Amino acid sequence: MRLSAVQIWFARLNTDPALIHEFDATLDPHERARAGRFVFERHKIRYIFAQGVLRDVLSRTTGFPPASLAFTLNDFGKPYLQNSLQFNLSHSEDLVAIGLVDQREIGVDVEFVRPMANLEDIAASVYTPGELASLLQAQGDARERLFFRFWTRKESYVKAIGKGLSIPLNTFDTRFPHVENWWIRDLASVPAGYSGAVTVERGMLESGMEDIEYCEWLPR
Repeated sequence: MRLSAVQIWFARLNTDPALIHEFDATLDPHERARAGRFVFERHKIRYIFAQGVLRDVLSRTTGFPPASLAFTLNDFGKPYLQNSLQFNLSHSEDLVAIGLVDQREIGVDVEFVRPMANLEDIAASVYTPGELASLLQAQGDARERLFFRFWTRKESYVKAIGKGLSIPLNTFDTRFPHVENWWIRDLASVPAGYSGAVTVERGMLESGMEDIEYCEWLPR
């Protein structure tokens, strides 16, 4: 199946034991081993749910059963399928977000917006001077929202490139809609209380935001 647009899927955490058991059965040995390393059961359940939703979304798109999907990892741990469909997963608190696109690298990030006592110190170490100046001009809750808006843009960018945090976050400015050959967009339909962004290789998004299709994940 070829996608004509970027798809963003949102799923809210569902802890129904039957669903979690079903999702656990679709995981590969690597994913199951990772799930087993979580100390707290709630973190294990969130991980299984997120990976299960990812496999279900990819199954709906490719037509292959969820358990049959085999991921390969690059040197920095970014997963791929052996076809033209590119994907990326992010989850925070009770929200899962999955980005899909055909023949383009993609990165997606969502974060639960929350108070941070050391927000300005973190921003000074990871944001560009321009981003930091914009942040410090904002007041109250607006400062927190802007902090996470910049943060999700940066995370989506480094995830799209596929090199993780080997790219220092203060070496690129996300106040603009593109960085070199990459488009960065805020997620317009992210649920209240969260911030989110997607980064895609240029070429797919040249005509604007109408090229992003938002989908709600629901159990089959």
